[in-house]
Amino acid sequence: MPGEVHEEVAASIVREIIRQLDAIASQGGPAAEFAKKIRPCASSTVRFDDPLFGKHDPDASFRHWKAKYPGVVIEVSHSQKKRDLPRLADDYILGSNSRIRAVVGIDVNYRGGKMATVSIWRPRVETNTAGENELVAYQALSDQAFRSEDGNQIDDPQAGLRLRLDDFAAKALAGGISLDEEIFIPAKDLFTYVCEGEDGAQITRASPCPEDEVIEGFEPGTRKRRRERTPPEELHEDDEKRFQSEEDKAEERGARSDSSYDDQCEPQPRRKLPRR
Repeated sequence: MPGEVHEEVAASIVREIIRQLDAIASQGGPAAEFAKKIRPCASSTVRFDDPLFGKHDPDASFRHWKAKYPGVVIEVSHSQKKRDLPRLADDYILGSNSRIRAVVGIDVNYRGGKMATVSIWRPRVETNTAGENELVAYQALSDQAFRSEDGNQIDDPQAGLRLRLDDFAAKALAGGISLDEEIFIPAKDLFTYVCEGEDGAQITRASPCPEDEVIEGFEPGTRKRRRERTPPEELHEDDEKRFQSEEDKAEERGARSDSSYDDQCEPQPRRKLPRR
């Protein structure tokens, strides 16, 4: 069930982000033009120039149409995968040289509780102990709960998934304009997405089908007939002649090749060297 739920949750988040991007695009101005160029890329594979970071298939992503990498990557996990989220954030942000601006992690726990949280990683340059600058993926939002251990909604109007428009592409593609517009999915909506995903997973696994037994045009006892396999089409006489002619030519070419090969392989008379 976790796999089915996380796909439903990812799809719901993508739909809401698209809706809000469309709303920004309809307002006009430079930010609107930028928003129009953001495309959902589903789970398209992300490949990095540096093989150290491998390749990944995110649950969802958004990419500016002129960018090589997505700006926002979304990963929805369950308890077994949660420990991989920080490593994934490192790969996405470091592998893209910070061109991936935000990695969103949604975690839904199914072991010992029903806690659900949202986290966000972003790129940041820090100075290490040797005084050198290092690019790191820092956790800007750490495991903010939107569903409690007992499965209840977290009633905090400020909690939820909060992204900036400039998260969706590198600054070079923004054309120097300010992109302060916000994409916000409150905790109550994230809670709804998870619950609906769980309900949908239960329905798809239900037996018998929970829908009405009688469907219009399909009464109880109606037999089902599968389409018969279509027999191979008979060759037209002209097609047979053409295919036969091509086969004959192929055989003739093969015979000539064999003959040429035999001539080349036939022992040649030994040449005599002149006496000195």
